[in-house]
Amino acid sequence: MNLQKFTDKIINFNDKSRVWIYQADRILTDNEVNSIAQELKPFISSWAHHGLPLKADFGVLYNLFIVFVVDETVADIGGCGIDKSVHIIQKFTKDLKVDFFNRLAIAYFNEEKIACIDKDSYSELINTDQGWTEENLVFNNQINTLAALKNNWIIPFKNSWHKDFFETKDSFNLSL
Repeated sequence: MNLQKFTDKIINFNDKSRVWIYQADRILTDNEVNSIAQELKPFISSWAHHGLPLKADFGVLYNLFIVFVVDETVADIGGCGIDKSVHIIQKFTKDLKVDFFNRLAIAYFNEEKIACIDKDSYSELINTDQGWTEENLVFNNQINTLAALKNNWIIPFKNSWHKDFFETKDSFNLSL
């Protein structure tokens, strides 16, 4: 599922809805995505905070990201509710042997498809002349609202936290 299909699915959610993004450290197979979706459907329909049902949904986007959305205009989510979502992601980590908690696995668009690599490989990539520019699109998994997911999740490298975290060959071009 891509971002547009997901946001179309949750059209009735408030833009201030809270968002959590869990990125796998590798591209998931279609079978893995289907397995995740089958487990998340009943989880989402029964997800509650202190007995109050949450207006929530999920998507497995680009075979790489599990995204949860909770519209807190209906019911707030607290620590216990968030913990439940973390526990199911931990289960997927164990069952599928994929790390959803590695914050240094970097996802980006590589021509027309998405790639996911470790931070050292990413640092090497952005410092080569393999067609990488500051306009290349990266995923900003630090966002936390639906509005930010729609508008600031997929952004050019030059506008992302990645630019501050990774030194690039252009970082050393000093004007005198």
